[in-house]
Amino acid sequence: MEKDGVTILVDGREFHHEKRTGISRVLEGIVRNISHSPFGADIRLAVFADTTIPESLADQNNLSLEVIATTAPGAERALSNMTQEKCDLFLSPYPKLPLFGGNCKYVNIIHDVLYITHVGKKGIKTYWDILRLRAALKKADLTWYDSRFSLNETIRLFGWAGRNPRVRYPGIDQRFASPEIDTRTIAENYDLKPGYILTVGNGKAHKNLKVIIDIAAEVRRSIVFVGVNAADRQQWLHQPNGHKCRWIQSVKDADLPALIKNAFCLVQPSFIEGYGYPPLEAMACGVPVIVSDIPVLIETTGARALRVDPNNSAAWKGAIERLENKDFYGAQKEKGLQWSQTLLGKKAWQKYTSDIQQLLDQHP
Repeated sequence: MEKDGVTILVDGREFHHEKRTGISRVLEGIVRNISHSPFGADIRLAVFADTTIPESLADQNNLSLEVIATTAPGAERALSNMTQEKCDLFLSPYPKLPLFGGNCKYVNIIHDVLYITHVGKKGIKTYWDILRLRAALKKADLTWYDSRFSLNETIRLFGWAGRNPRVRYPGIDQRFASPEIDTRTIAENYDLKPGYILTVGNGKAHKNLKVIIDIAAEVRRSIVFVGVNAADRQQWLHQPNGHKCRWIQSVKDADLPALIKNAFCLVQPSFIEGYGYPPLEAMACGVPVIVSDIPVLIETTGARALRVDPNNSAAWKGAIERLENKDFYGAQKEKGLQWSQTLLGKKAWQKYTSDIQQLLDQHP
């Protein structure tokens, strides 16, 4: 098809959140690289009125903002109407597509299906999510998966993974590998002494923080949890060692690389995950990583991280102690740097852009 005049509509509602999410990082990376692609696409980013888009997208001449309603019905109606206008492709960072869309091509992303497979009691929302995901799998011309684990889980749930499923590992922002980060000043700003054991995440039950809290009195390094809000923190503070840990509810996105670089190691003891950005960002920072011995984290870290039974606190303590050996620490650091290089900067995002170009080149 003719390359000039291509219009891509992107659901940019994820940028509304004050706190950067994994989904917003994926969306930013894809949109940034599409905007620099050679096929000359005009990008229409559907956002809420009070949205602030990432700085990396703010100066893109081929990107325009389309304000949509903040209510779910209003947003769905707006997105559906926009796909019936001048639109060659609609890109959703979610596993769902507009309910009443037009005749353009469709791409969506399945980060995981945990919100369906790992809910305590299935209610109306869960069944609605199942219907939306099933409809998206039938309608999408291309479905991206963050991991083969999530693809296989989708097949287990629905019997198939869509008409054109592809596993694409999201990229890591280049700033995590930057040697020019002022780690000392940022550590002081957060009143942290370098050399702590770090966990980054929302602190929900599946993040399994207890296994790390249990060893807080037995390891010589301080334990720092970043990203756990006040409500979720309460369940962990009731643990015997909960108050012996440092809790930082939120950090500026620009400060995260420095906080990771100041860590002795990063631990991710989750029972379940869909992808796992923090371990990869830590690897890019040159910080060794310890993760739960679960398939998705083995896959996304390239089996380069130390792996531990998520139910065995003594094993986590032992893994941390192994890193106290200077030679072993250096070896683990090097493994992480080598793996993260494959996902750093533009390299990973180029596969997404190539997929879109191939899709646009196909006849309707």
